[in-house]
Amino acid sequence: MQIDISKLRDIPTIPVVVTKAIAIINSPRSSARDLTDLIVNDQVLAAKILKVANSAYYGLPSKVNNLNRAITLIGFNEVKRMITPLLLLDTFKSFKNNRFFSSEKFWTHSLAVASASEIIASRNRLPEDVGEARVVGLLHDIGRLIIVEYFPDAFETVMANIEMGIDVLKAENAILGMEHGEAGAQVTETWNLPASVANVIRYHHHTEDCPEAFKMLAEIVRVADHLAYQVEMPSLLCGNKPELPDEIRDRYLKSEDDIEILITKLETEVEKSQILLNMIHD
Repeated sequence: MQIDISKLRDIPTIPVVVTKAIAIINSPRSSARDLTDLIVNDQVLAAKILKVANSAYYGLPSKVNNLNRAITLIGFNEVKRMITPLLLLDTFKSFKNNRFFSSEKFWTHSLAVASASEIIASRNRLPEDVGEARVVGLLHDIGRLIIVEYFPDAFETVMANIEMGIDVLKAENAILGMEHGEAGAQVTETWNLPASVANVIRYHHHTEDCPEAFKMLAEIVRVADHLAYQVEMPSLLCGNKPELPDEIRDRYLKSEDDIEILITKLETEVEKSQILLNMIHD
């Protein structure tokens, strides 16, 4: 049942606005003006940004109808955090659930890993990598989404093995001929996203094999992925928690207090994630 991503012809193409948004997010020199100029040219996105800004989560004193005003009130960094999830959720909203897979749980997990990656990058004094860490954290399991949608029989076989106690990655390799990280990397390469994105996705479970230029980012996502499982936000409905070598844990999580702080921050992201997820059905 081995899969071949290269033969897929109907994988959703991400809108041009996504690649432009990622470029702005990844650049430490980008400004609120850059982001506003991008959003105003996409009426659907602008409407979604306004809806999120007016949600109960932000608690603004009155309704905001002006995009510039909304960005000012909720903050440039906050808009940067929400724009990629909003665009991707909309792109993949037609993908179906099954007895092993919940799109809501998948995106909750992805948003949790994005948030944790951002926090870990910031705490490790990597200010230029914070935006990129969030993007790759959000996309790290995108291969799993593609497998579920386009290779459902193979996915069910993988999950049947996992239910019997087989390690997730071993089951994927045996049945699919590749892990979800490789599948995701191949997909993002067709989208012409930066090399950092494909490499982190490909190696986020095998960071020791990642090219040196992207290894730290891959390790950060690996830690974030592990933490998301620790707070019971898994990517799949069953399966083992991803392994985290002690040397990587110790490098990014200096103490038990560090872990508790990160977990607390992650738990506060649940409400925000739910607001974004609800946008799928709008």
